[in-house]
Amino acid sequence: MFTRKLTVISQSGIDLTVQTLETTETHPLIRLRSAARIPSKHRAETTLAAAHEQFTLTDAHGTTLMKEHGSSISEGPFGGILDLAFPSAGQFDLSSPLTLKSENAEMTFQL
Repeated sequence: MFTRKLTVISQSGIDLTVQTLETTETHPLIRLRSAARIPSKHRAETTLAAAHEQFTLTDAHGTTLMKEHGSSISEGPFGGILDLAFPSAGQFDLSSPLTLKSENAEMTFQL
């Protein structure tokens, strides 16, 4: 496993900050932070907007990975953190510019 900081090339939509990209033998793992909130469906509170997005991760060659797992923390000092896991594809190029995209957010970054 390794962790690297990222350089953002472009961004639009929901305000997201990519904190880290880690890789394991089976998954690229991305940690995001966001302050964007939406009303909760279950209570009179709000929830992390990015947690409801269906993200994809695409390399510069057009290989696209669909989000397999996601975990978010909405409240407290760690509130606004969203962890995403994408299934590894043998030909996925982590050294190329990567695009993280959903219906309401898009960010291109590079290691």
